[in-house]
Amino acid sequence: MVHNRFMKRLTLMFFLFSMSAELTFGDSTNLGIFSAQADIGNVAKPGSAGFSPSNGDYLVTGSGGNMWFTNDAFHFVWKEMSGNLSLAADIRFIGAGKNPHRKACLLIRQSLAPDSAYVDVAVHGVGLTSLQYRETDGGTTHEIQSNVSAPARVGIEKHGDYFTVFVAPNGKKLVPSGAMYRIHFKEPFYVGLGVCSHDDQTLEQAVFSNVTLKTMPSEETARAQVESALEIVGLTLMDRRVVYQTPDHIEAPN
Repeated sequence: MVHNRFMKRLTLMFFLFSMSAELTFGDSTNLGIFSAQADIGNVAKPGSAGFSPSNGDYLVTGSGGNMWFTNDAFHFVWKEMSGNLSLAADIRFIGAGKNPHRKACLLIRQSLAPDSAYVDVAVHGVGLTSLQYRETDGGTTHEIQSNVSAPARVGIEKHGDYFTVFVAPNGKKLVPSGAMYRIHFKEPFYVGLGVCSHDDQTLEQAVFSNVTLKTMPSEETARAQVESALEIVGLTLMDRRVVYQTPDHIEAPN
């Protein structure tokens, strides 16, 4: 009987050790294609980021009350960049999560200040996916919601002052989500991955896999492609929600 209890306890200890090993990899000095990490804003629990050279995955852990209104609180791993670029990743959360609106994001920020102007593609724990943006430092955050929930892969592209969000519905290739916005950033700016728990007393984790970050020559900006989106716009906050997106040309009937 004592032997059985010992074996059960040993098995439990091994399980907990194995689970912990799965959720912590890499070290803070090896961030893959990124160069630095830090908590942005006021967070109750310090976050972290790790990189796995064997498979290229990034594990980002963060707390923070929110990434919304006029200030953000989250963990960020980034590099400074200029010009046109494309950032994409497969995203999955670890565990059930405490708050349904925990966020895993691909971000472009003007600075590391909590009230910085920014634009991102944010995937929420409940699957809500949107282009979030703050046009000016200290301004209010707005969003353009995608009509695709919980995409396995998301992307964001910067062409001049225009930012476009891409989603991969049902495991397909990335396609435009219909969400696009124009914001001017001074160069250089910060590009990277972020996680916010939406509960400052809780740490949440997300794995970013198959991360691609590439610069694009300026001539690609001129290759315009017709994309149309039908949106619902809230008259009070002016937030938007895409209900239909197509590569064809659509317009209001006259």
